[in-house]
Amino acid sequence: MTVLDRNQLTASAVFSDPLRRGLSSSSSVAFSLLGTSLRLESNSALVIAAARESFGSFGDQEEGAGDFLLEVLVDPELQEAADRTTVYRAHGDYVHIACGSSFGVADLRRRLSWALVTSGLAADSSYLRNSLLDCLFYVQIMRWTHTPVHCAAVGSGDRSVLICGCSGAGKSTLAYACLKLGLQLFTDDVAYLCLASDGDRLLMWGNPWHLRLLPDCPSLFPELASTRPRPRAGHEPCVEISVARCFPRAPRSSSQPLALVFLNPGCRKEDAALEPLSQSWAFERLQSDIILDYEPVVQRHQAVLRRLTTVPCYRLSAAADPLVTASVLGRLLDS
Repeated sequence: MTVLDRNQLTASAVFSDPLRRGLSSSSSVAFSLLGTSLRLESNSALVIAAARESFGSFGDQEEGAGDFLLEVLVDPELQEAADRTTVYRAHGDYVHIACGSSFGVADLRRRLSWALVTSGLAADSSYLRNSLLDCLFYVQIMRWTHTPVHCAAVGSGDRSVLICGCSGAGKSTLAYACLKLGLQLFTDDVAYLCLASDGDRLLMWGNPWHLRLLPDCPSLFPELASTRPRPRAGHEPCVEISVARCFPRAPRSSSQPLALVFLNPGCRKEDAALEPLSQSWAFERLQSDIILDYEPVVQRHQAVLRRLTTVPCYRLSAAADPLVTASVLGRLLDS
């Protein structure tokens, strides 16, 4: 079957266009991030601005094809839904994201993603980034190049400690406390890792530009009392902090993992304590987060996790005061 180019479409002024095929991009921007590149196209300056907020801090690249393509179009006739509940589903090589009336599709085989969004979602930068833009890029690199680890990561220079734990365990809270003690942030929620071309070194990237905390964070950090929680797709509202603005020297997007720390849930003591863990335990724990995919993809993820768990691994029992716990991680980085 012949594959038709979109430029071959007959002029929509002659024929009806109920499927909105006539919508097209009017501008584009290219980003260099996480050791790869992304080209984003859109018909909306608001979408381009949101993309720059998500990906621009990593650095722009010269205009070109990019390793991955993401097209996000605003349909002015698409009505805003009252409920923006976001649903993520996958089938074969396709990932579908529904966000109220807006939706996006990632074609993992062709390395391209496409989304159609309402004017209202385009104007809500935080929700657009969290629900669609970030996800449509990250599902692509998970298939092709990178292995995700659900963690926060803090460090100094090019060395980092990965803080692992389930959602709500306190990873971001501890990361914020580390920032207050002068450490750097590499990511607040997910690290993306891959083996270097020499097959020996492990490379880690993250998104250190925003830190998201639970709405009750002012009880631990009073300086955040005036920050209003924002809605977040698939999660409860969060307090979103611009790390570059609050801690100008703190954001750093890549590092070499020095240690793995697993938060001990529900344990709060006067002082924080580290307990060594076996590499096999750490590998099994991280492997349980691998998302179902084709066997070669899963095997690549397993190889990366096996390499990651050769670093020292610990269970961390946190103190009631997150600054006390953060000081333990600081000493670990110095040791």
